[in-house]
Amino acid sequence: MNKIRALLINKFPFWIYQDGQNTFFDEVDELIVLHSNKIDFDFPSNDYSSVVICDFENSDEMWNAIDFLFKTRNFNFVINLSEQTMELAAEIREKFNLPGMHLKEVLPFRDKLMMKDIVRKYTNIRVPHYKKIHNSSDIYKFYEKNKKSIIKQKDGMGSKNIFVINNCDDIRGFLNEISDLHNYEVEEFINGDIYHCDSIVKDGNILVSSVSKYSCPPMNFKTNEYLYSNMINSGSLKNKVIKANKEIINSFGLMNGVTHLEVFVDNDEIVFCEIACRAGGAGVIPSIREVFGVNLFHASINLQINKQITIREKPIVAGWLVLYKKEGVIKEISSKNEFKHNWIKYCSVKGNVGDTVESADSSTASIAEFTIIGNNESDLKEKMDYIIKEFKYQVI
Repeated sequence: MNKIRALLINKFPFWIYQDGQNTFFDEVDELIVLHSNKIDFDFPSNDYSSVVICDFENSDEMWNAIDFLFKTRNFNFVINLSEQTMELAAEIREKFNLPGMHLKEVLPFRDKLMMKDIVRKYTNIRVPHYKKIHNSSDIYKFYEKNKKSIIKQKDGMGSKNIFVINNCDDIRGFLNEISDLHNYEVEEFINGDIYHCDSIVKDGNILVSSVSKYSCPPMNFKTNEYLYSNMINSGSLKNKVIKANKEIINSFGLMNGVTHLEVFVDNDEIVFCEIACRAGGAGVIPSIREVFGVNLFHASINLQINKQITIREKPIVAGWLVLYKKEGVIKEISSKNEFKHNWIKYCSVKGNVGDTVESADSSTASIAEFTIIGNNESDLKEKMDYIIKEFKYQVI
């Protein structure tokens, strides 16, 4: 059997690849690392054979490093967990004729216009009206026809740089703030609740389809104090979302990968929002781990090196809570020691009294995070409400 010599494209600290004392590279015989110089390299020396630290924004420097690592280590797989470097991973695989996702498979997951084109053409799921922005006239014409609208980056994530257009003043505000119009699209505003479905796909078969409901739209991080997401464990709506999830994944022709789908539910109708070929952010990974016994990062790594995934589902539900940062100096903040309940599986508090904090700039910009488990949806909701009520956080 050929040894697995994997090139890891890395922008993360080492703890991301650990679950307790175990690392996610147990199936890798030799790990070769291409590491971004924007973050300190903290991998233990016995966990990799070679590393090149370079500037990912300098194409020549980066490709010289990749060529060097291929020539000296002859890697035969590429591992990537970051959405921002999906295209790079695909280009490396294509250049050296390696297995895994190539550009034609990756691009529809990165470009929201291509994404919507595919769902509209190959599924029966409703897609909001949308248009690529070339100039300001495109926005005014779209708004005149569709009224309330959303403008967002074609390849954005984390609910950053999303603009709600309620009137022409909002359009002028957007135009004053943004100059690279060609990187944006405008789409119809959809009312209704937002759900996400997180999946693991192996050889075209969907092994996990976990459906959760957001407490509010993630893009509201500037005005809301928190965001939470609770799994749904039964009901016709869950089945509808799972059916739509399968139809959408099949329309992309995805054979192996981890996906994060977001849909609206508008008057009981499923409406497509977007899909990513990566693990969801915030508390998605620990929530899935609690219920299905698998870490999505570990699953993604094994899928990229063609190894098996083991699922051990429990008859429980899980959810996560993000308490957003507020701008100012922290006057009061709860300690994680105040939340020692056995149903709280993860708790992180990221500030102390006296710290200066900036306001949240994305849907995952938290001052505190929790992952909790429950017997059912109502039990989970009660526990979530308890944490929100008891957690103290004030700034001046």
